[in-house]
Amino acid sequence: MQMKMRGALRFLLGYVLSSAISGCANPDKELTRELLSLPVEQRAQALSKFPAEKQLDLYMYAYNRMEPPVILAGEVARNWQTTLPVIKSRISTEKSDHLLAGLMMILSAMSSQYCSLAKRDDVLAVASQAVSKIGPPYRDLARKQLNEIRHPENQLPSCR
Repeated sequence: MQMKMRGALRFLLGYVLSSAISGCANPDKELTRELLSLPVEQRAQALSKFPAEKQLDLYMYAYNRMEPPVILAGEVARNWQTTLPVIKSRISTEKSDHLLAGLMMILSAMSSQYCSLAKRDDVLAVASQAVSKIGPPYRDLARKQLNEIRHPENQLPSCR
């Protein structure tokens, strides 16, 4: 466990130093690539060290711009205590169907793996409104994810 934590901290320090020295043109691209080079467990720990807004920025960058598309939904969902309010806010303001579907993936991962959103009327209302605005080809996926959130397979404690 201590080795994993050291790896995550080494990654963060390395990124900060390399960004400061190189003045990299696209820090999200570089940071995302560094993050994705870590083993999954270390990746989740490293991601959790960032503020919730930055976690979502990195997720959205990977979801929208990496080839092949990379899903970090589980890693962001794992940090649900800090990321849920930001996700809720972004869902209510996001205009892109593609990115709305990506945010729904995080909620679905959160609700199926960490804590239930089935009784969170505030989250369900924002998610339902977003799903009603999403067009093809993402509409069916978003509806499926919302249904999975409303009717979870696993009974988990509520996200509070």
